[in-house]
Amino acid sequence: AEIRSDGGSNSNGDLVLERSDYLEPNATVETSMPHYSNNIPANVIDWNRKSFFWSSRPPVKGDHLTVTFDQPQNCTYIEARTGKLNQANQDIITGGTLEVSTDGKTFTKLADFEFGTAKGTTDKAIKALRIRATEDEKTSWLIIQDIILK
Repeated sequence: AEIRSDGGSNSNGDLVLERSDYLEPNATVETSMPHYSNNIPANVIDWNRKSFFWSSRPPVKGDHLTVTFDQPQNCTYIEARTGKLNQANQDIITGGTLEVSTDGKTFTKLADFEFGTAKGTTDKAIKALRIRATEDEKTSWLIIQDIILK
């Protein structure tokens, strides 16, 4: 994890630095969905909690967003959040799964999405993870926030 400034300073005028609570590994991302405006797929792995991927159409069954890590990650907790921050149930996935892979090729289900979020624990080193639509979304485009790894 890298050290980032919170943009502030303490009472002595010193720059305040904070270490992220999450893993922030190098990775690549691919998706079967087109993106809207500058909300590109790589935003889910830029580790900037203010950016996101936004599809330019509703997901259909089989659509995916796959993150492949440069090196397998020894994480114990994975969480994927969809939808707009502070706007419940808008641009979320309602029929989907969060899947993980130890080799980047064979995926197993870690969790189903409920109310736009999927989360689970693992004791394996993860090479890739995938968000996969298991049914057609009728109306909403899809927003995917940064993946949370601990």
